[in-house]
Amino acid sequence: MTRTDPVLVERAMDLQKEVYQLQKEKALLEEDAAKAQALAKQIAEMVTEYERAKLERDQIKGEFESLQTDYDELIAQLKPIDDLLTQYEKKLRDHLVGEKLGNVELRDGRVLSSVRVEEVATGWVKLKHSDGISNIEFQLLPEHLQRKFSFRPSMVTTDSLIAQTPVEENTEPPKEVSLEDAAKMMQEAMAAERERTKVRQQENYRKEIATLTEEIKLLESQISQLGKQRSAARAEVTKGRKIKISKADQEKATAHFDYKINQARREIVQRKARIEAVKTMLD
Repeated sequence: MTRTDPVLVERAMDLQKEVYQLQKEKALLEEDAAKAQALAKQIAEMVTEYERAKLERDQIKGEFESLQTDYDELIAQLKPIDDLLTQYEKKLRDHLVGEKLGNVELRDGRVLSSVRVEEVATGWVKLKHSDGISNIEFQLLPEHLQRKFSFRPSMVTTDSLIAQTPVEENTEPPKEVSLEDAAKMMQEAMAAERERTKVRQQENYRKEIATLTEEIKLLESQISQLGKQRSAARAEVTKGRKIKISKADQEKATAHFDYKINQARREIVQRKARIEAVKTMLD
């Protein structure tokens, strides 16, 4: 009959205890790795969202400033043209004064007899008739007379655009401008606007390149930060453990950081390609 060596039995029991302890440590290790991975993922997402929100804020601010500049330039361009059109509108209105319209049936049912134009203003006309003188709003006139007295019905003047902007009153009478000079002025204004548009477009291209360059720097900074976090996560996985952690388990603990780093690298490639494309559109 074979006898079991008590020493071997005791050693086997000790080994069994060690195996059990190692299994417990392995389970704790896997639990800690999962927690570290989840926390690292959450932190990385928060950092990414913060940088993206900051970048979007700066872009919106830049776009607003650009629009404000365009608005100011538009006002400066429209004002002299609007003044010129106002001069001709006044001439046309003055030309209508004294014209006889005969009998006029208004839209409210009234009929004015022996009508003569006394004054044409913005939105209304003063008519002299057999019963006296009346100021009639355009909407009460027949359609053909509305068209007759409304010279720029669909045009928005700069008055509505600069209603809240204080303007020094010009007391000098408007200068007489011929049709040829008016056409020349408009052509020059259109050419100047085309040049301003081209300049603004070139400036927008340069701003886009600068913005893309800043985005690349932010992405490179994120890659550097993610690399440090990945190293810290890998060190945390192996810290204080009695058994060697497999490469697969280490990669599992850092998979989230690897994904974010590769994603940032792809975005850098896309932005660099866009910069090269924009450069071809610059003079």
